[in-house]
Amino acid sequence: MTLLECLNHPSMKAKEQVLWISEQLLTGNITQEEFLNVAANLNESKKANCIESLEMVTKENPNLLSENSFLFVVESLSSKAPRVQWESARVIGNTATLFPNQIEKAVTKLLQQVEAKGTVVRWSTAYALSQIALAAYPMNDILLPTLENIAQQEEKNSIKKIYLTALKKISKTK
Repeated sequence: MTLLECLNHPSMKAKEQVLWISEQLLTGNITQEEFLNVAANLNESKKANCIESLEMVTKENPNLLSENSFLFVVESLSSKAPRVQWESARVIGNTATLFPNQIEKAVTKLLQQVEAKGTVVRWSTAYALSQIALAAYPMNDILLPTLENIAQQEEKNSIKKIYLTALKKISKTK
C-alpha cells in the first residue's frame, strides 16, 4: 500500500493511518521525500494524520527527521487547523537540537501560537519553545525573558508549568 492509498482507504481510521505511516517512516519503506510530496498537497485532516505520524517517529528516534521535514512542520504551524498546529509544534519540540540553522524561523512561528485559543495548541507550543530554550541556543538571551512573560500571562497552570519548569532548569545550569 502507498501513503496515498493508506490516507484514502475507506475503512482505515485516523489512528490506524497514523500508526501505519509511522511504521513505514521508521522502517524506511516510505522516504521522507515521498512523505513530503504527498503531505504537502493534503487537506488539513489528512495532513494532521501525517504530521502526527512524524511526531511519533521523532518521539522514538528524533534523528530520523530530515531538515526538509523540519521545515515542512515549521511552515505547517501557519495552518488554520489546530491539530496541524499542535502536532507540528510537538515535532519541533522533539527535534529542537537537530536543526540549529532553522531554529530562529521555528521560534518566530511558534511565538505566533502562544495566544492561540486552543489549550492543546498552547501546550504543544510551550513544549516546543521550552525544548528550544533548554537546548541553549544563542538566541536564549532574547527567548528566556520572552518565555517568562508568556508564562506570567498564561491562564492555564498546566501550560504555565511547562515554561516555568524549563526556566528553572536553565537557571540551575547558569
